[in-house]
Amino acid sequence: MSWSPEPTVASLVSRIVQQRKEASLKELAEMQETIGHRHAAAGTLRGGNHIAELRDAHMRRVRLFAEEVTREVLEVVEPLDCDAATWVQNQLQPTFRAMARGIAECIENSLSMRGAQGAIRADAAAFADRLALDLKITLDKAGLRIVAATRAKRNDPALMDVLVPLPGRRAYDADLADAVAAAATAGEPLSLIAFDIDDFKSVNDDHGGHGTGDEALIAVARIADRCVRGKGMAYRLSGDEFVVILPNYTAQEARALAERIRRTVNERRLTSRDLTLGVSVGVAELPTHATDVAALKTAADAAAYDAKRLGRNLVRVAGEGLPPGSMPGRSAARS
Repeated sequence: MSWSPEPTVASLVSRIVQQRKEASLKELAEMQETIGHRHAAAGTLRGGNHIAELRDAHMRRVRLFAEEVTREVLEVVEPLDCDAATWVQNQLQPTFRAMARGIAECIENSLSMRGAQGAIRADAAAFADRLALDLKITLDKAGLRIVAATRAKRNDPALMDVLVPLPGRRAYDADLADAVAAAATAGEPLSLIAFDIDDFKSVNDDHGGHGTGDEALIAVARIADRCVRGKGMAYRLSGDEFVVILPNYTAQEARALAERIRRTVNERRLTSRDLTLGVSVGVAELPTHATDVAALKTAADAAAYDAKRLGRNLVRVAGEGLPPGSMPGRSAARS
């Protein structure tokens, strides 16, 4: 299934395109009339200069339209991973090509110079190709900026965990505060995933000591990073505790991603001793389960505790009822 944004984002993108298109077409009509009056007064209405001026003026306005729309759409489609960039390209490119084709149609409708039609249409087609290439370059640049920002964070020793290839608690605290504020401002959901490795103490005690434990932590961190890349950010807090921040993700969308992390960990043989590991995962969403940073952390932790209590190697969403036939234990240590 191809990627698609939240309905509110898709609707906003559609409105951006439509409003900018209407404004551009109105401006183009006014500009065409002004140019026509000027050439009529000069007696050059049917000359080549009139055609060239119309063509160039149309191309400038359509290019401006494409640049404005692309910039505004990139402000609302985040994060811009490869799937999101493809979606943006599929949304915008047909409109850009249609606007470019409209250049030839507008000029032809205003003139009765049939001999110039072929050249005008060729110019418009070449211009449409340039707009499509410009859009692709802009999306690639935006994607590279995101990658560079992530790489910069991962290369900052002050923000990285000392063992695993993930940012640590300091980065997490700052990023979560920023993400909560951004979600509240935009009126968008934000999900937090909290998880740890089941029976991690036994990995250290019964399977080769802390060296094996470190291998397990690194392996789980890499799995989490691959699963969330381009969607959010994973962090290691301490010991075997990990979290994932997912901007613009509902709890059910976050549950699906959490299940992917859990299944991937559970289905692979990890560490040099080929251990099978499990993780207990909790999911909480802003604003459904919390309205601030502290409450969101508490809700995600409580859901992860529920996963432990109900038998481990589970994903639980904050506040959901007990599954049918469940027999929760009296206590469950976060281990």
